[in-house]
Amino acid sequence: MENFLASSPWLVASTAIAVSMALTFALALRLRDNSIVDIAYGLIFVIVSAVTFAGSPTRHPREILLLVLVGLWGIRLAAHLALRKRNEAEDFRYRAWRESWGRWFLLRSVLQIYVLQGAVILVVLTPVLLVRRDPGGALGGLDFAGIGLWGLGFLFEAIGDGQLLAWKRDPKNRGRFIRHGLWRWTRHPNYFGEATLWWGIFLIGLGAGGGTVGIVSPVTIGTLLLFVSGIPMLERKWAGNPEFEAYQRATSPFFPWFPKAEKRLAGDRDPLSGTRSPKIGRCAITPPLRSTSSCRSASSKDLQPVCMWDATFPTHSEIGPLHPAVDRQPARFHILAVVEFFEWRLETRGREPDPPGRSAGSRWPTREPRTTCASLPRSRNASG
Repeated sequence: MENFLASSPWLVASTAIAVSMALTFALALRLRDNSIVDIAYGLIFVIVSAVTFAGSPTRHPREILLLVLVGLWGIRLAAHLALRKRNEAEDFRYRAWRESWGRWFLLRSVLQIYVLQGAVILVVLTPVLLVRRDPGGALGGLDFAGIGLWGLGFLFEAIGDGQLLAWKRDPKNRGRFIRHGLWRWTRHPNYFGEATLWWGIFLIGLGAGGGTVGIVSPVTIGTLLLFVSGIPMLERKWAGNPEFEAYQRATSPFFPWFPKAEKRLAGDRDPLSGTRSPKIGRCAITPPLRSTSSCRSASSKDLQPVCMWDATFPTHSEIGPLHPAVDRQPARFHILAVVEFFEWRLETRGREPDPPGRSAGSRWPTREPRTTCASLPRSRNASG
């Protein structure tokens, strides 16, 4: 046994992962719940790190450091998921696979859930295994920078998870979306935290021989969370929900950032009051392009502003058809589209009322250029 633990860290890690996943699969079959693999996921990181460390002949401080950091993260994640899952059925993602795979359920479960996640764990643990093979010199600046980055990510993930769990426990929030705390700044603070802490692990692993290879760890985690099984699968569940779409428009998907001024379509439900917006507004933008003032509502008190002059532009569904350069474009615009929009406004000046700030027949506004809101009839494309 000692000879085996002292052998290649990748061989030891692969064996530990295979045994752990096999036991998890057997338990999932008994419970008819494949989503328990999410709880086992963090624990398997801890098991593999501990088993590979047990065979280390050096017990270098960098090995001990990584064992502690991975252990704290994995145990906290497993405990959180176990607490969240208590008395709950199989997660909707795994349940959908169970229903769609039919008679191939067992085989596809083994390959697409357990083998695939086992492979991901092995790749993500690359910095830990590199340090186990060749721990390098004494701890230095990169190690302490890695600890700081890991700490930032760990706090983001732990606090975000805690805030979400407390929100879900309140029956009044059933079917609603959390929009306070870290969730005000990013739609997925827990995913951002997990990706960040693995960049910290990578920095610590740079002190090992061949440590640069460890970059596959944070890159793999980031790719999965951003493009595969994280954000896409979770947000697809809420597609078409007006409250969630309003949250999407206002909040950064991953990296924490200041929330945008919310732009609600006609019929959208206010996330705080629960009332629906009865009308929509349209920004009448007058040149030059230097204005930074925000859209102001028109004289009608119930008119909701729909845009801010902060490098955003209303979409087709918010203001109806405008011009091919603007129509059906995302909220973030480019200068060419705005220039063409102004040209279109000048061409059609005689066929519709002049916007606020421009006297009849004049090319430029008669007072200081600004961005204002003008009331328009509800767009044909607005829901409501």
